[in-house]
Parts: sequence; structure tokens; C-alpha cells
Amino acid sequence: VALWLRGMPFSISAGVGFIALFGVAVLNGIVLLTEMNKLAMETSRSTLDIIITATKTRLRPILITAAVASLGFIPMALSSGAGAEVQKPLATVVIGGLLSATFLTLFVLPIFYQLFEKKRLGQSTIGIILCIIGLNATGLQAQQLTIKKPLAKVIEQAKSVSPTLKTTEAQLAYYNTLSKSSFNPVSLSLRGELGNVNSSLNDSKYAVEQVFDLPQVYQAKKNLYNSIGQTYTYQAVLDENFIKHAVEQLYIQLQFQFAKGLLFSHLDSIYTKQLAAVDARFKAGQDNGLEQLNMQNWVSLHQQSMIKHQNEQLGLQKQFVILLQEPTLLVPDEGLKFEPRLMDTVLDPSHPMQMLWKQKLQSAIAETNLAKSKILPQVAIGYTNQSFRLNPNDQNRYNSVNIGLNVPLFRSGLKQKVKASQVNESVLFQEKEKAMLDLNMQIQKAWTNYQQTIDLYQHIQKVLIPNASKMANLANVSFKEGQISYIEWSNAMTQVQEIEMQALESLAMFNLNQSTLYYLLSK
Repeated sequence: VALWLRGMPFSISAGVGFIALFGVAVLNGIVLLTEMNKLAMETSRSTLDIIITATKTRLRPILITAAVASLGFIPMALSSGAGAEVQKPLATVVIGGLLSATFLTLFVLPIFYQLFEKKRLGQSTIGIILCIIGLNATGLQAQQLTIKKPLAKVIEQAKSVSPTLKTTEAQLAYYNTLSKSSFNPVSLSLRGELGNVNSSLNDSKYAVEQVFDLPQVYQAKKNLYNSIGQTYTYQAVLDENFIKHAVEQLYIQLQFQFAKGLLFSHLDSIYTKQLAAVDARFKAGQDNGLEQLNMQNWVSLHQQSMIKHQNEQLGLQKQFVILLQEPTLLVPDEGLKFEPRLMDTVLDPSHPMQMLWKQKLQSAIAETNLAKSKILPQVAIGYTNQSFRLNPNDQNRYNSVNIGLNVPLFRSGLKQKVKASQVNESVLFQEKEKAMLDLNMQIQKAWTNYQQTIDLYQHIQKVLIPNASKMANLANVSFKEGQISYIEWSNAMTQVQEIEMQALESLAMFNLNQSTLYYLLSK
């Protein structure tokens, strides 16, 4: 429309102007939607109240962004010298587009937001409308339901839907069932004969034979299956501990992101007030505009950090969607806490890892015993019924019972299997020693990290945080009264922000290290 009003045709430079315009328009939309989503998540306000509050809060940044870009292109739009044919279409597109884009962002976008909240449109419809108005999928976050859950409930839900635990339980049920089938002798042998045995008359013979292993063999099989089943029992305990640890680690990271969001909101309110003070100073003629531009850039960079943080937070929440197999976004029921505890880092004899390797060794011994039992002879029991006819009228039949032993003559192969099982016992014993050594080393490393994070957090809370609070108050008051320059204020606030962020990070690391130590000790 701006090109048509100025009587200019569409050209390549105008197309470049559209690209620049889209970037600024999308950025303004993201700024407004981000504030709406933050208010919707942190408070229980109505949709209309959220829209009004967010629009009031973000009106100044949106107008400043559009005004700075538009004013910067005015000389190009009015140029008449060399290169004006290229500069005019580009500037005209940007200036005209920003006017309409700002109107759409402040009036049309809130209307669509309220429609989506009321009608609960599907994602496909939302995606089409957002593509039309030139926004990305950030607006979909407003439609995602959230739910608060304590850590214990999240862990139980993760265990109930875990494929790993279900697989281990299936393996345990398999070997428990298999142990009941340890008595499985070979198939019954049935034989029949018909022919001339004692005369020219036909005689018949029927025989039945069953071969049994000695009782030691069946008992050895049952012991092996029971031992392997017990191994999966300890494996299930380890799997539960691992799932608990993984959920705790992810939950702590989500708690950190929410605490980080509160810090960003606090800093954003400070920066907004300082921006208002800078604007007032500029209007009063106390600033040549440089300080105002620097402050605007500072606020813009902080808003970019907030957008990045919200994406990171959403990424963690989407991981919980997959982990818990439910569509709602998880919100932590409580914040990060600093509760250091004394722990005994000596491994308990009943530690699941120790019991697992001990049981694996028992299974190897049971496998060796089974291999040894295979060398024992088998018992064969049979019954025979036959006739010996001397004349056509002879109908007598004769019975016999036979008992025998099936002795393996070629036992070298069976003895080699026994030796192989004994070697496997030695291998498992060495692997057990190595696994326990590695576990002890991990525990000592985790304990060292745990102590370091305790000392670091206590030092930050005792020394740095009070200093940062005093520095922030002094810097804000002095800057507002014109006693210090923007550079001095920005240096002070950078230190304050770094200290507060370091305090949050150290608190999160303390909780992560404590969770890891509990996991390694199976507490």
C-alpha cells in the first residue's frame, strides 16, 4: 500500500525491505505474546486482564522498536541523490509496513489471543492463522495446559509408565515361570514289532520306555532359573533408582528455569523503570539520545534472554510430556531449596548394585553346577509285552520290565563346558570387583562436588548477595538522580545480574549433586 501511495513499482529492493519488515514485526509479536504467556502461567487472572496488562507493559518497547526503525529509514525514503532508486522502495516498505504491523500487534493480535483462549481452537487452525499474520508457533504456548505436581507424584507416574521397568518385570515373570518347568524329561518312547520270532506264525511286541535325568539335574535347573530370576529382582530395584534419579535431575532443572524466570521478571521491572527515567531525562534535554539508545538496547537484549529462557523451560516441560506420557505441561510444586545433610559414603552391604553382582555370581555358580550334573548318567525304565506263538491257538502274552542307565561315553565336551562355566565365574568376580571400585570412585567424586557446592552457595549468600543488593539499590538511585552515567550503571547491574544468576546456578548444582549422591548411595 505504501508503494502504491508513492507511485512506486515493486522491485528487488522493495523485496529486501519486506524481509527486514517481517523480522521486526515478528519480534514485536513475540515480545507481546511472551508477556501474555508469562502472566497466564504465573497468575490466575482472566484472559482480558492478561491482555490489558501485557499490552500496557509492552507498549513502550514495541513503539520504541517500530519508531527507531522507521525514523532511521526516513532519510532513505526522502533521498534524491545517487542510489535513490534503490533506497526509496526499501525505506518505503519498511516505514509503511511498520505502521500497519504495529497496529496489528497492539490491536489485532490481542483479539486473536482472546479468541484462541475462548474457543480452544485446534493446533492446525491456530497454525494457519498465525502463518497468515506472520507470527511463529510461539503463540501455541498459550493453548497448552499446565499442571502442578510434587516431585514424589511425578516419580511414581514415571515409574508406572516406564518401558524399562515393564521389560524387567516381564523378564522376572519369564524366569519365575521357567523355574516351574525344570522337571522336563524327554518324550516317552513307544515301539511296536510284528514278525516271525519263534515260528512261522506272526508274533507282536509292544515296548514303552522313559528316560529320566537324576534328581540333581532337575534341581540344578530349578536353582539356575530361580537365581536368574532373583538377578532381575535386583535389576528392577536399580532401574527404579535410575528412573527416580533421572526424574529428579530433570525436575531440578525445571525448578531452576522457573526460578530463573522470576529473576528475569524482577530484573525486567527494574530495567523498565530505568528506561522510563532515561526517557524523562531525554525529554528534559539532559541527554543527547545516546544514553537512551543504549538503555533501549539493554532492555532489548534482556528481552531476548527472556525469550531464550522460555524456550529452554518449554523444552524441559516437553521432555516431561514424553516421560510422563501426558499432554499437560508440568509446573514444579515447589522451588529450589538448600537443605544440606550429613551422609555416610560407605557402601551398605545391601546396596542393590552389590546384591546384583553377588546374584550374578550365584547364577554363574548355578550354571556350573548344572553343567556338572549333565555328566551324570540317565535312568531308563521300560515295559515290554510280547507273544511267542507255537500254534495258531496260542494267545498267551509275556510281560517284562527293564531298568537301565544311559552313561555318556564321550564326556570330554561336557567337561569342557564345566571348565568354561568356571572361567565365567572368575570373569564375573573380576567384573564385580571393577564395578564396585568404579561405584566407590563415583561416590567420592559426587561427595567432593556436593561439598564444593555447599561451600560455594553459602559464600555467595553470606557475602556476594548482600553486596549485590546494596550495589543494585545504589546504582538505581544514583542513575535515576543523574549522579552516575549509563556505563557505570550498566557495569554495576551486570555484576548484580551475574551474582544473582550465580547464586541460582549454585543452588541448582547443590540440588543436582545431592540427588546424584543419593542415587549412588541408593538412599
